[in-house]
Amino acid sequence: MITTSITNNFGTVNLSTGAFTSLGTTEVGSTYEPLQGLGETGGALYGGGGANDDTFYSINTANGALTSIGASSISYAGFGSP
Repeated sequence: MITTSITNNFGTVNLSTGAFTSLGTTEVGSTYEPLQGLGETGGALYGGGGANDDTFYSINTANGALTSIGASSISYAGFGSP
């Protein structure tokens, strides 16, 4: 399982033990908000910016780095897993 948190840590959670392993950070915009609307398709992970960021991102699952895909006026919190 891949996860982000309010502290922008990005990593994996061992579902048997609950242990978190950090792989990097996922920082959105200048306010460092957590990603919203996380979703996966075809092995790729995507997410949208928080309240102050209208950007849609692809997420590097090895280190949490974000690549901007584009912007939208929709709220990403309604998609995937907020």
